[in-house]
Amino acid sequence: HNHPGHPKCWGEFLANSTTVETSYNITSVADTATGQMTVTIATDFSSVDWCCQVTRAEDDLTLVYSATYDAKTAGSVVLNSAVEAGSGSDPSSSSGNATWSFLGLGDL
Repeated sequence: HNHPGHPKCWGEFLANSTTVETSYNITSVADTATGQMTVTIATDFSSVDWCCQVTRAEDDLTLVYSATYDAKTAGSVVLNSAVEAGSGSDPSSSSGNATWSFLGLGDL
């Protein structure tokens, strides 16, 4: 838990909702816009200098998607997703398996 290379927070969240499927050290998530989710971390990192990794699960493989982050602070981060044309895109799925996945590495 104290090693900087060990995840200090992680989670999987349903798309277009505030439902947390599973998580560690996450207080809440908010669906803040199309293609955007804000994650609030329970125990803050020691600074804004921590590593954030984000992905999305998607059934529709006809488009190219990107998953990025911004507005990172010691205690929260905004996750973003867009289609190849650049517009925001929420993960979606006919099977109901569309999710965001996220983890943070660094010092608490």
